[in-house]
Formats: sequence, C-alpha cells, structure tokens
Amino acid sequence: METCDHAKWTAEMRSSTLCSKAGLLTAILVMLVVAPTTCSEETTQKRTQTVRVSGLWETGFGPVRIAETGDRIVGAYLSGGHVVYFDASRDENQLAFTYEEPNGTLGEAQFDFNRAGNRFTGQYREKGTKRWSSWNGSRVHAKPDRTWLIVLEANWERRLEDRQYAFGEMLEPYFK
Repeated sequence: METCDHAKWTAEMRSSTLCSKAGLLTAILVMLVVAPTTCSEETTQKRTQTVRVSGLWETGFGPVRIAETGDRIVGAYLSGGHVVYFDASRDENQLAFTYEEPNGTLGEAQFDFNRAGNRFTGQYREKGTKRWSSWNGSRVHAKPDRTWLIVLEANWERRLEDRQYAFGEMLEPYFK
C-alpha cells in the first residue's frame, strides 16, 4: 500500500495546474479537501488491519486480562492461585511475550487474534523445550441484566504478623 506523501502530491498538483490565480486557487482548494481525505482513508485502512486486544479473555487455563495503552501492551493471568504479569510486543494481530510463573517456570507465548477481534489461537512453551502447546481464547463480552458488586478493601493489618482480613470471606455465602 502506498503511503500518503503530501510533498509529492503537492508537486504533482502544481505541475498540472495552470499558473493563474484561478488555477492556483483551485489547486489549493483541492489540496485542502482531497488530500486530507485521501490520507485519512489510507490511515484508516492501516488502522483497521490491527484489532484492539484490550479486555478479558476466557482461555483453557482461565481468564487472561490484556490492556493496551498507546504502544504498550500488558497482561495478566492466574497460575497456581498467583497473578502472573507480562509485557507483550505486537506484530499486527500477533502478541508475543515471555512469562515467569510463581513456581519459577520460565517460558514464552504468542497469541494470534482473528480479524473480528473476538478470538485468538495461541501457543506457549517452557524455556528450553522445543514443543509448543496450544493456548486459545475468546473475548468475554458483557452480559445484559448482570449486576456486579465491586468491593474495594483497605489493608487492615498493621504488622506482617497480623492475620489477613478480607470482606470477600464475609460476602462469599451470598454468591454461592
């Protein structure tokens, strides 16, 4: 796909326009109206080729949360009851990242997102192995008529020796 080059486009317009006030005025109007439209269409086409991957994804290993902020992509998933965070690099609709799980397992993974942005087919492998295993997922969408209760908890403990206190334990019977 050819990129938008204003200087080249302007030079072509000048050479093809008569050197009169009317011709110059026409060229300026065309540059103001046509050139931005042409460039923005090219930019939009490029942008629509990569999908947004931010959100919650359900996978065979449990939920994966991915967030995009500018060029930075970060994510998290649960492993053995612990949160594993990762920074991903992106090549169009493919994310690649390395991970370190709480038990010390190191590895790498990649997710290939479909054009609709609602599924990915992925794979992972532990460091030092050649065999890849599958890690697939689908986007979790909001469900109508679902109400969420969000509880923000403060740290009640004053010392490391104090027993942890959480409202989650008190609320658990209401959600079973």
